[in-house]
Amino acid sequence: MSFVDKVAEGIGNFVGGTQGETDRAGNEIRQDEQNFGNDVRQDEQNFGNEARQDEQRFGNDISNAPQEAGNAMKGAADWIGNKVGEAVGEGRSAENDVQQEGRRFEGDVDQFGQGVDNSYNQGEQQGRQEGF
Repeated sequence: MSFVDKVAEGIGNFVGGTQGETDRAGNEIRQDEQNFGNDVRQDEQNFGNEARQDEQRFGNDISNAPQEAGNAMKGAADWIGNKVGEAVGEGRSAENDVQQEGRRFEGDVDQFGQGVDNSYNQGEQQGRQEGF
């Protein structure tokens, strides 16, 4: 092989090596682009799925809010109603107690009055019989 052939072979080898490296770099770039595109699509898909899930959770929270508020209001109304009912019951019980005590006191007064009347009548009879 002559010197020119060797130089031509060396240049060809260099050019071929450069073309090979360029082809490999191009393939790597295309693969990186494809991977990047796949990653972006996957991220978009994940974001969309998460957004739909969040929307659904938020929607459920919002759609349950009126029922939960209604339940809370009903619970508060029931509690207030129970407290008012207890107060009314206590008031009626106190009223009955006062009426019973009033009747007992009235009976005691009547009995006292009857006792005074009896004592008066007895004293009057004794006074008539014995005089002063």
